[in-house]
Amino acid sequence: MENPTHPDEIIDMIPAMAWSTTSDGMLDFANQHFLEYVGLLLADIAGENFYRLFHPDELDRLGTDWRNIMTYKTAKEVEGRLRRADAEFRWCSSSAKATARSGRKGRQVVCVVLDIEDRNCDTCSGRENSSYH
Repeated sequence: MENPTHPDEIIDMIPAMAWSTTSDGMLDFANQHFLEYVGLLLADIAGENFYRLFHPDELDRLGTDWRNIMTYKTAKEVEGRLRRADAEFRWCSSSAKATARSGRKGRQVVCVVLDIEDRNCDTCSGRENSSYH
């Protein structure tokens, strides 16, 4: 096996889903694990098409969280429902942080996502009826 040298290859080796957005919230990168989870190509979800992957009831809250991450430049953990390849919405935990873009103007948000639906199934029914996050 060759040693990976391109950052995308290294990120694909990490056993987690990862993505990044531009400073205006448009998806510009998703690793292979994320693309397999949602069952789509990057071209299908790039830009604002990314937001169709999130449960409609949570878009406002997630948008507020994203803006706060960009404004305050801090890391934040966010939970929300993400549509998997089989069209089921599953609870996921995301750890996101705004960072300076290497060699480019502006900032970006980088995020690592974990599916927590099965791990937390005891509390799943309570989440849908509350503002759990």
